[in-house]
Amino acid sequence: MVHRDLRAMTRYAAERGIHPMICTNGGLWNDENMRGLASDGLTSVIMSIDAHDINAHEKNRGLPDVCKKIKKANEFFHSVGIQTTASITASRLIEDYEKLPAFLETLGYSVLREGNILELPGVKLSVEEACSGIRSLTAILFMCVIYNYFFVQGRGTRWLILAAAVPIAIFGNALRILATGIASQYDPALVTGAAHEAFGYVAIAAAAAGCLAVHILLVSIQKTWKARHG
Repeated sequence: MVHRDLRAMTRYAAERGIHPMICTNGGLWNDENMRGLASDGLTSVIMSIDAHDINAHEKNRGLPDVCKKIKKANEFFHSVGIQTTASITASRLIEDYEKLPAFLETLGYSVLREGNILELPGVKLSVEEACSGIRSLTAILFMCVIYNYFFVQGRGTRWLILAAAVPIAIFGNALRILATGIASQYDPALVTGAAHEAFGYVAIAAAAAGCLAVHILLVSIQKTWKARHG
């Protein structure tokens, strides 16, 4: 927001068919730059939210009244058809996740969670049974067993890799949901059919990379320990 050529860069991108997106904490929003960026071709805005209430968020950011600016920005951008998204990191600042949806609504965000369905502007995403964490965990456990059989030596190392399958599965599935959610905002057709299946390979690739990384780390630790202790 502080870059002096931000509006010029936004226009340049929009004129060439690119969809400009801005990520900001919202602290510098005012009527002039919101209207200016909208006229320049801005299509999407992501604003950071750190907590489940105003006091905790503004204290963490060190930006008094930033929530008022975020709400005003949401109201304006919605009125001109520009999508806004809350960027939220799961952390200790969010002490009560049940209060988070209501807080987001007070800031002007349109968010609906119903069971395993996330409703975003223009599209609904559902975590179907085939995409569930249990299915992912089963598949990744099987992959780890195969990997252990062919490439891993030592019972202890094999058990550690199997144990790592749980966080690896969570990471892979989260990456898939993130990629699907981002893609859906550009083209809803990307979350169905062959394109949707392709995102499954993202999770598999991430899991395979995670399994390999854990193995390499364990081997490195073993070599270091042997070098020091004989």
